[in-house]
Amino acid sequence: DDKFECNMEGVPTDRTNLVLRALDLVRTKTGNEDVKFEANLVKRVPAQAGLGGGSGNAAAAMYGANELLGRPATHEQLVEWSADLGSDITFFLSCGTAYCTGRGEIMTPVKAPFDFSPGGTKLTIVKPDVGLSTPKVFGALKYDELSEADPEELLSLFLEKGVDGCGDDAYVNDLEQPAFDCLPELRELKEE
Repeated sequence: DDKFECNMEGVPTDRTNLVLRALDLVRTKTGNEDVKFEANLVKRVPAQAGLGGGSGNAAAAMYGANELLGRPATHEQLVEWSADLGSDITFFLSCGTAYCTGRGEIMTPVKAPFDFSPGGTKLTIVKPDVGLSTPKVFGALKYDELSEADPEELLSLFLEKGVDGCGDDAYVNDLEQPAFDCLPELRELKEE
């Protein structure tokens, strides 16, 4: 069997982990059922933070397994297969900043709407000690209350003015209210 370990406490190391599921998927799709992998996941993105850490890990596992197997799959095949595991894994197989539509699997490359250079745009991410599972947040989503803002207009605004040049109204997160409903302390943290 595969060997798998992770440095972050609380992250499952059984077959429920997306890394192992990604390795299984690549192994099956490429016909390499007899190959075993050894993976050591060093997580830096907090678990259950809504930042796509697990999806990014799965994408890296798919890419790495494909490389170790001698690239039997094309990049396009990896992107297609990733949809079997989750909607946003596709994004982490992209080559930079992308505008994603559909379930997240349709990607259009875009120029990053912020400055990566030293002294450029600064972003702050706050993650409380508790987390929320993606299925739980989506389960609390009320589809009749989704934003009516046009995503393409917002994207144009960000590309034109940058993320720090737009007003607060330009930031739309349909999952914010469901997250607040699941964990009211998040609203308090945001309002601080």
